Amino acid sequence: MLVSIIVPIYNGEVYLKDCLESILNQTYKETEIILVDDGSTDASRKICDLYAQKYKNVISLYQENSGVSKARNLGLNCAKGEYIYFCDSDDILHQDILETLVRDIEDKKVDVSCCAYQCFTKDIVWQESKENPAEVITGMDMFYNVLKNPLCSGYVWNKLFKKNIIEQREPLRFSEKITIVEDEQFVLEYICRSKNMSLSGKKMYAYRNNENGAIRKNFTEKKLTCIWGREDVWKICNEEKCDDKILGIAWNKLMQVYVYAYRNILYHNIPDKQYWKDVVKKNFFLYVKLPYKIDETWNWKPKMIYYFMKYCLKDKN
Repeated sequence: MLVSIIVPIYNGEVYLKDCLESILNQTYKETEIILVDDGSTDASRKICDLYAQKYKNVISLYQENSGVSKARNLGLNCAKGEYIYFCDSDDILHQDILETLVRDIEDKKVDVSCCAYQCFTKDIVWQESKENPAEVITGMDMFYNVLKNPLCSGYVWNKLFKKNIIEQREPLRFSEKITIVEDEQFVLEYICRSKNMSLSGKKMYAYRNNENGAIRKNFTEKKLTCIWGREDVWKICNEEKCDDKILGIAWNKLMQVYVYAYRNILYHNIPDKQYWKDVVKKNFFLYVKLPYKIDETWNWKPKMIYYFMKYCLKDKN
């Protein structure tokens, strides 16, 4: 079965070759590698073209800078594989990751397979992990593991998806209106279409703590789109009639995003400052009245801001 590996790239020349070599060195060989350069201003596009010229299974695509979601969607539109796998351009794959994920999805007869991951900064040393068989998860447990279990999480790069599920009914694509949480939203919408998933505790994806990565870049107005991402996550869980435990987790993540947004709107000089203050205030009070309480995931400083917002921001009219 063909696996389409989609790699969105933006100014990734420093680590891109390491990433691509780890993909090419997979023990599972039935792959097509779709490289989508998102308008890079460095040598990334040249590297992509060189690999496409050298390897028959590598496809190099280019788009004007439009964000990671649009880049992944372009890759999805071109993918021919029965399975879909996503990889970030500065990360490293264990040589067995695709073989393991394909085996799990087929042997366990699940709709999505997932493995654990580890973080690194410079040199990757794979951490030993137990060779326990992958666990099969169904129903509400899928939502819980995506939202709460750090071994699973809402990332797309430690999961293998089925193309026919992505394309069934209305095709599933990444939201291009948000720049953070877009992967978790995609994963949750996918499991809404799924019966089950497998979860392996073996760490086979290495996430690079890259100072130039999207999460670590200085605050910009685009990061405020995480508000809409978290609101969409809440709506998905609510519409799927998830239990109060899961809704409480989704609600806490949403409240934390409002606190993050409010704090950064105050501290940074951004365009449309008043617009974003109004959005945060209006939406915060729509959700804060729901019957959930802040949980153990809050640090004291965000907790203080939360209570300030709850009791001091509300109009007295």
